Amino acid sequence: MTTLTRRSAALGLCGFLAACATGPRRDAVVQDVTEEALPFINAFRRENGLPPVASDRGVIRAAETQARLMAEAEKLSHDVDGDLNKRLNRSGFAKNAAAENVGAGHASAERAVASWQRSPGHRANLLMKEATRIGMVRADSAGSRYRTYWALILVGP
Repeated sequence: MTTLTRRSAALGLCGFLAACATGPRRDAVVQDVTEEALPFINAFRRENGLPPVASDRGVIRAAETQARLMAEAEKLSHDVDGDLNKRLNRSGFAKNAAAENVGAGHASAERAVASWQRSPGHRANLLMKEATRIGMVRADSAGSRYRTYWALILVGP
């Protein structure tokens, strides 16, 4: 084996080991919690003079993707799969008014919604006047820093 061949083999092995060291992405356990969250969200909207929102299967699927990818990447981010507009375009909501709340570490849908109510930006999303449909999903990643990741997407007509 020539020196060049040995070096190439060593570099290839190093690259392989480096890829293994980062480890596989964790598998997330995903749960649609939209129906559980609706009473809390709609009560909050009602208290603030707004009409209720309803669950929507397409919006739930978009929230599911976001929550699952955050849990698998162990990263709390709005951009784990591109920005919201791009993701909603792929989901068929290209021209809809939309907002997204993400969170991590909350023990229940009620606690996630309560934390968003106390945060000015998240609160504004919950009170988005144009919102008519939502999807809220929890993704669990047992060994991760936060353990639970939450995605709520609200869309208008």
